Amino acid sequence: MKKRILFVDDEPALLDALRGRLHHQRAAWDMTFVASGEAALAALEQAPFDVIVCDMRMPGMDGAALLATASERWPQTVRIVLSGYASEELTLRLVPVAHQYLSKPCDAAQLENVIERCLQVRQLIADPAVREVAGRIRTLPALPRTYARLRQVMNRDDIDVKEVAAIVGADSVVAAKVLQVVNSAFFRLARPITRIEQAIVYLGFGAIRNLALSAEVFSRWRASRLPRGFDPAKLQAHAHAVAAAAVALAWRTPLQDDAMLAGLLHEIGLLVLAQE
Repeated sequence: MKKRILFVDDEPALLDALRGRLHHQRAAWDMTFVASGEAALAALEQAPFDVIVCDMRMPGMDGAALLATASERWPQTVRIVLSGYASEELTLRLVPVAHQYLSKPCDAAQLENVIERCLQVRQLIADPAVREVAGRIRTLPALPRTYARLRQVMNRDDIDVKEVAAIVGADSVVAAKVLQVVNSAFFRLARPITRIEQAIVYLGFGAIRNLALSAEVFSRWRASRLPRGFDPAKLQAHAHAVAAAAVALAWRTPLQDDAMLAGLLHEIGLLVLAQE
């Protein structure tokens, strides 16, 4: 069965370009292209979509408002933002409702890859009960605030270590985890690293971004109602140990950041199931 993909953008030229670049996907994807948030809702009313790809800044209903409505009414639909406009205020509005964020201009191959990966994740959730649980937990996969700010800064060509350090330092949870990981036994440092800037230089921007994501996701669940005996702190400690080992194995390779993120989040689904 074809996967249904909804593209939303108020620029007709961009929609035409997407239609042309993704023409070869017609056998696998049933694609709909609309020019407003209101038109997108009308399309969703007719039949649900597997994926929504929308711009952030549109007249009338903007991307954040559209995705907020979609997250409430069609929570199992993957929500992707594709935009060249990224004010901090609008970006933070997207934090609870967007699963992925891509910046314009975006290579068609990159967009296809992100959509395919999202669809693969959906297919892995074969149990309807688990799919229902995952659909109700709308905030877990979305971008936490510190992570969103870091990603916004790191998308620029002129990344400033001091600016990144200031963002990390303003979040005590993220800062503590960054220093904990960089000083773990896996890296065998001659002397401890005590400054955030030093940790950023040593681990790299990608690792810092991944640590921010993990730290914020785990911290959200500390005050949640969880079963007796379930300790998210122990789960997080295990995740950091696995991440540090994974980074040590992939050190200075192109897979280093991916290895860290896989280690940090490899058991994140346990938090979802424990909450339910």
